[in-house]
Amino acid sequence: MSVISTEKKIPTNLLHSLEKIFSPLKVVFVSKKQNPTYRLRTQLTFDEQYFKVEGFKKLNIVFKIELADKSGKVLGRISASSIQTARNKEQAMEKGLGEIEIQLRENLDQLSSDNK
Repeated sequence: MSVISTEKKIPTNLLHSLEKIFSPLKVVFVSKKQNPTYRLRTQLTFDEQYFKVEGFKKLNIVFKIELADKSGKVLGRISASSIQTARNKEQAMEKGLGEIEIQLRENLDQLSSDNK
């Protein structure tokens, strides 16, 4: 399975979390060049919300995953989110990663083609 991101690169700590989540399922991440059977398309967004404290931001982190087969047919989707107060996106991601990882684990079965 390969991981394709809408961004230039998935943050390393988030990629490590994905590997931990999928490793019990015996999923191996490979390069797109190896023509994998499945692809995970990911999207990570940071929506800034109103916050009155100077020097800090309130960010809603949303991470979406879509599983597709070789032909591009979508087999399942999941998403996770976390609202964090931090100085920047990197700090918000670090603080919210645990919550996002829990949500992804809880909803992992939604990526199965059996649920369609």
